Amino acid sequence: MTHRPASNRQHYLGIITLFMTTFRTACCLPFLLVLSTGALTFTNDLAAQDQRGVPLDGAAQYFQFACATCHGVEGRGDGPLASQLNTQPPDLTRISQRHGGIFPTKQVYEKIEGLSMPIAHGTREMPVWGAVLLFEELGTSVLKEDAKVAELKTRRRLQKLVDYLRLIQE
Repeated sequence: MTHRPASNRQHYLGIITLFMTTFRTACCLPFLLVLSTGALTFTNDLAAQDQRGVPLDGAAQYFQFACATCHGVEGRGDGPLASQLNTQPPDLTRISQRHGGIFPTKQVYEKIEGLSMPIAHGTREMPVWGAVLLFEELGTSVLKEDAKVAELKTRRRLQKLVDYLRLIQE
């Protein structure tokens, strides 16, 4: 079993450290679990595979990396960290069912992005994925043009993840 190269692992651990220091929560614990246990494995060419060796791509791959530790491989809220959280992760295959048969695209996008949550709702255990992805896309650049490109790429990645969630609805 091979793992993500150390340079990428160090990059993600840097992001985790930033968020854990900033928010003083264990919101980035899924990253630590995935990186330390090999729940998601990577070959040398960074093609991801799930625990069964099934190749993943695009949004499905990112879901397995970022979401499955809490929401489960199939998105049913039964990931390995679910029992450790104060709030049970929802079954993501039933989002439409909980909304009268209509998939609430904007609400799902905003929930994943994490920037529209009112302070009155208290702390959130789910990472602010919009910020995580933005930092990932931006890297160490401080250029305005790079920030604009990173924001666009982040929005596209978030939208792909929302599209994936729409596809797994029961």
